[in-house]
Parts: sequence; structure tokens; C-alpha cells
Amino acid sequence: LVVLRGHDSDVTSTAFSHSGNHVVSGSMDETARVWNLDTGMELMVLRGHRSHVLDVAFMIDDQRVISASHRRTGTGRWFDIHFWDAKSGECIRRIENVRDTTSVSHAAAGYRWLTFTQGYTTAVLCAESLLDCAWFPASLQHVTVSSARWTWAGSSAEHLLLFRLEGP
Repeated sequence: LVVLRGHDSDVTSTAFSHSGNHVVSGSMDETARVWNLDTGMELMVLRGHRSHVLDVAFMIDDQRVISASHRRTGTGRWFDIHFWDAKSGECIRRIENVRDTTSVSHAAAGYRWLTFTQGYTTAVLCAESLLDCAWFPASLQHVTVSSARWTWAGSSAEHLLLFRLEGP
């Protein structure tokens, strides 16, 4: 048994790299940290969230880490999503004020597309390039993808919407 010490507050989430060599942890201290499992050493501290980090994952290529923080304001609850270079610790993309996200779990599972809802639109992000590749003029929640990875379902009020993404 090894105890990894470094966070200043409760750890809220953990995820192993796909190679099994590293683990990332998220915490109430507003950081995510990457650890080497062989040595138990902290490799980097990922700073930049404005609230506690509730979800973390390695993207399928193990080259990037994704973290999501959650905060409550007078207008509701919001997620901020950060994409990090797993070698340098540099934040390579930040998406703020997201209402609903499937990005963290889908990134870990290796999906080609990640989704998030901002305002009254739902955006789809290409997981490889981290660029926006589609958007829908509806605020979808609870988006999920079929095992074929090209048919998506999401809810909006009392409706279930199905949509298909096509691409390379």
C-alpha cells in the first residue's frame, strides 16, 4: 500500500492512465495532480480551476489529461473543463461556464467526440484536435453515445433527441 500525499484538501476523483503507469487525482483544493505509480512521486500539479475539481481522466492516448470543476452561483451550477498536456502540465484548452458535460467520461473511454452545453446550445468537440466540430441549437443534458460511436442521444425538457455525427 502506498499513500500519495500532496493535496491540501479532500480528494474527489481519481483515474488511471491507460498505460497503467500514472494516476491523476482531483481535489477540493482546486487542483489536479499527476502521479507516477512506480515511484509514488508527484509529477505535476495542474492549477487553474476556480472551484474544486470533481472529475479527472486521461484521454485515450495518455498524452492529455482532462479535468472538470463544478461551482454553484446564483444562476445555477456550472462546469469548467480543462485539457492539459500530460507531459508538460500546460493547459492547452479551457472551456468555461458549461451547464452539462459528458466530456470527462467520454474522453477516458476514447470516444471521437466530446459534448458540452453552454447557454442554449450544445457543442461537440473533436477529441483528437480539441476543436469544435458541430453544435446544436438546443440545450441538451445527459448526452450519451451508442457503442457505434456515431449516434447520440440527449434530453431537452421532456424530449429525447437523437442525432448522428458523420465525419472522417
